[in-house]
Amino acid sequence: MKNTLFLLFCVLFCATTLASQSQKDSKPNIKVVAEEGNPNFIHCCLENVNALANAKVTWTAKGNDVHQGTTAVFYFERKGTYKVKVLVKTSSKTYSVDTKVKIADDSQYFKRGEKLVWSDEFSGNVVDTLKWAYNLGTGRWGGNELQEYTSSVENAFIRDGNLVINTIRRGEGTKVGDYTSARLVTRGHCEINRGRVEVRAKMPGVKGTQPAIWLYGRNAAPNYSEIDIMEYVAYDRHRVYGTVHTSATLAKPKEEPCKNEGYIQMDDIENTFHVYGMNLSESQVDIYVDDPLSPYLTFTPVEKENPRFWPFQSTMYIILNNAVGRPWAARHGIDFNAFPCEMEIDYVRVFQ
Repeated sequence: MKNTLFLLFCVLFCATTLASQSQKDSKPNIKVVAEEGNPNFIHCCLENVNALANAKVTWTAKGNDVHQGTTAVFYFERKGTYKVKVLVKTSSKTYSVDTKVKIADDSQYFKRGEKLVWSDEFSGNVVDTLKWAYNLGTGRWGGNELQEYTSSVENAFIRDGNLVINTIRRGEGTKVGDYTSARLVTRGHCEINRGRVEVRAKMPGVKGTQPAIWLYGRNAAPNYSEIDIMEYVAYDRHRVYGTVHTSATLAKPKEEPCKNEGYIQMDDIENTFHVYGMNLSESQVDIYVDDPLSPYLTFTPVEKENPRFWPFQSTMYIILNNAVGRPWAARHGIDFNAFPCEMEIDYVRVFQ
């Protein structure tokens, strides 16, 4: 009886070992998924990746479009069939796998004459410092903000293909430095004075915080330049705001007669990802959510040759941040017990 049980155990052990070894040795497959609502963006990932945790993975498409990591996002602007290839190198083996991707139609951006010039899909393992820099410290940002901005991985990290800005309370919650957060900027990496910026994101719903997606002028003095693509305060739960700031709109009394701020009513700001977008043309700024053909704010200044009214000849860079305690955000107090809270960003894309 003992011998029979021992033989049965050996058979089961060998079968399990062989199955495990077969899994380890199996060649990875490429899974491709077209982005919902934007099918010219193709999301690629590896399947059968057992024992490849420490592998070097390199994706290639269209000859020189190269990405590193177990996932990648490719943009094919034209109708056609394309080859996606991945090279996987482990300590003992190298796998080369390719697949074909069929694109049914030209992209909406191509049809408008726009090219993708910069993007971050956050498909790596860490924040890409070749694309982003950090603003650091306290007391430099105006508005009586209470947080300290850091470059810590506790405050900004990549999770499941999203950038997470994590805001943490570390003190009582009433004074400067009682919170930590992150403020990522593309200064020196991506700066524009024309073009479309789209950011797919989901907002935290904590009273007293003010997550924002915006652009700030590199040379914002003496002629101020700021475009707020999205600002949100949780006590005003069903609205996101967009604003264009210039020296003329900030003057007291205001010099700019054109409407420069607006909002849109939304029911699912905190639970659903939305595309927060802005298009900056030669003489107009459009701000929208999800649908570029339906801007809720259009800014057209009365004096386009005067930099006090139109400072956007100079370049601007993108900022992603979550602040705590600004007068607007903390108008109805701060929910001290709701921290930490997260702002999640799926991608940032710039078209021109």
